[in-house]
Amino acid sequence: MSDFIRYKGTVIEKECWKMRKHATSEESRHALQGSDTRRWPGESRPFFDEPPAFLVAVRQLMPPQTSSLRLRADVIAALDAGVPECTNCLVELQVLALQILESMLPEEGQRESTLVNTKRNRCHSRAFYIWAPLVERSRAVLSAVSSDAPPAPSSNRPVVIYEGFWHEAKAMMDARQSSLPWKSQTIPFDLQRKVCTTPAKGKRLETVTVAEVFAYTVPGRIRQARAAVLSTIPEQAPPKVLNFVVFPDSSYDLPIFGADFVSLPGGHLVVLDFQPVSSTSLSVAETALRDIHAHYSALLPSHGEIPDAARSFFSPYYMFIRAEGDALVETTVLAAFKAYFSAYLDLVEHASPIPVEETSRLLEVREGHRKYATYRAVNDPARGMLTRMYGRSWTERLIYEVLFEQADRKLEDD
Repeated sequence: MSDFIRYKGTVIEKECWKMRKHATSEESRHALQGSDTRRWPGESRPFFDEPPAFLVAVRQLMPPQTSSLRLRADVIAALDAGVPECTNCLVELQVLALQILESMLPEEGQRESTLVNTKRNRCHSRAFYIWAPLVERSRAVLSAVSSDAPPAPSSNRPVVIYEGFWHEAKAMMDARQSSLPWKSQTIPFDLQRKVCTTPAKGKRLETVTVAEVFAYTVPGRIRQARAAVLSTIPEQAPPKVLNFVVFPDSSYDLPIFGADFVSLPGGHLVVLDFQPVSSTSLSVAETALRDIHAHYSALLPSHGEIPDAARSFFSPYYMFIRAEGDALVETTVLAAFKAYFSAYLDLVEHASPIPVEETSRLLEVREGHRKYATYRAVNDPARGMLTRMYGRSWTERLIYEVLFEQADRKLEDD
């Protein structure tokens, strides 16, 4: 197994190259689903000839939002190379998969720069950074079916600092499922997940940047609650971003919940707020907001004032935080986020829709949603960065079709 791991990257690159070069979408789908034993051009054996348990194991190791053919090919190629022909036990396959995953983590004290010295090692480095986030998921699968789960990986496993914020938000949403029945919201398949690899250059390590979007809705009450996550591996490489926004249904006079987290070389920038869409949308929440704001403003460093151009889209109780180091973010900033979001869920839970006869109020709220979405879409600070990594077309579609779909889209000739 160890001999296989040393040159596994090359095996993966070969399989991925063949899939990109020769396979149509239909062929890729058939091969990945194991629905037949079609052969790849130039190959003397079927690409898939494993038992059904192998396919089950592969599917269980996939993250829920996985859309990358490359990522699927990585897992398939590695498991394919390590699975004994006689093995058809799901647990054994999962243990083997986890061993392959964890064997790719660097040894304690190993310099990551050694991974990019040769062409073969560059393949290994790229595969490692793509595989690392799967370790926790594969361990969770193992824990559910076996008491003999392998030991935890070393502490140098890449971690996304804002991952915990999204997990906390999702847990808080799930806890109120009886009063707020959340449902997954459909996102265009090609906008759910996007990967960008930046090659190593000089002293700069190769980095893998992953953009992911998750969206939920409560029909008739919450139009969209969505999280856009941008994570970069290795861990020390910026940026890392979480943009979490909850849009209430426009039949309710409620503010928009907004939370933005950005990790840059100089520290972390955080914005928390109930963002008004009408002259009255803050009235019910004002008392709770005032107390939360006063408490956490005394504990967290301010980054100053919001720019004048954006002031109308913020309440008097926004928090604009600049934190140096991770400790403050993982404790006090997280507590502030939970307090703001809990107060917002309370507000939504007890809100009543605007009476249909109050036409002017309904129009004001709808116009407020449109203006907010348009301002955010036009002035999205991540546009330039996303365009450089993923291209202009994909970035504009993400902004206008998912993140701020109510915005007026500006048509550009270029």
